[in-house]
Amino acid sequence: MTVRHFLVHTTVTPPELDDPQMEALREQEIARAQELQRDGVLLVLWRESGRLASFGLWRGSDESD
Repeated sequence: MTVRHFLVHTTVTPPELDDPQMEALREQEIARAQELQRDGVLLVLWRESGRLASFGLWRGSDESD
């Protein structure tokens, strides 16, 4: 299997949520990103300051991984 690296830009448009729901969603996002980092799938994640957007360096065999 050939391992490839992908630089992915993501912009998030969250649903209308109250503060506790939004905080819970952020915590879930952090937990999932940490899991993907432990698995070696997400190598680095950069958050864009002041925006709900990020750049991530991902590892996979192709675009579908």
